[in-house]
Amino acid sequence: MIHLESILALLEKYPNVTLVAVSKTVGASEVVSAYEQGLRHFGENKVQDALPKMDAINLPISWHFIGRLQTNKVKKIAGRFAFIHSLDSVRLAVELDRVGKSIGQVFKCLVQVNASGEQTKQGLAPSMVPQFVADISAYSHVRVSGLMTMAPASGSGSARETFRSVRRLYDELAAFSVPGVKMDHLSMGMSGDYEIALDEGSNMVRIGSAIFSNKN
Repeated sequence: MIHLESILALLEKYPNVTLVAVSKTVGASEVVSAYEQGLRHFGENKVQDALPKMDAINLPISWHFIGRLQTNKVKKIAGRFAFIHSLDSVRLAVELDRVGKSIGQVFKCLVQVNASGEQTKQGLAPSMVPQFVADISAYSHVRVSGLMTMAPASGSGSARETFRSVRRLYDELAAFSVPGVKMDHLSMGMSGDYEIALDEGSNMVRIGSAIFSNKN
């Protein structure tokens, strides 16, 4: 965790930013070590890997599901994650709402935006997001709490332009005041581009390799 100190020092300038440590490639002991250094939010992207790790850790951690969530896995994650960062279909929202009603849980979700238009990325085109958010607001056990996006792959566009465009979309949605929707979280920025994301208004960054890698 050689870069963690410098990351935390930078984030002191951004007191309203949540750091989500992406722990998908490390074991329970590394998560505990990071927790002992002050981290409280951790991100996982595969249900089958996340749940055993979570079961092995008896700490008050806020877990974030940051991968693609299949509808047949919704029951398994119910009650386990504070946020889902990858809501991008009505089909998923319907299943989240159904499971949420059955157990009395409201799922806090971030809508995944594919601002770069890359076919390799999940998420909705920006033009589809306002109507999608309005539609999802009808589901009582799914709460849209913000947006999530990823920068384009190297050579396919500008991270800054992508983050800036999604920030504009985020601000527009916040101004609409859709009932049942609270635009509290803008999840942008990973290990290679989080500083740009912060500069463009992100208030939640997902950092993995820059925290857990042993390489300089």
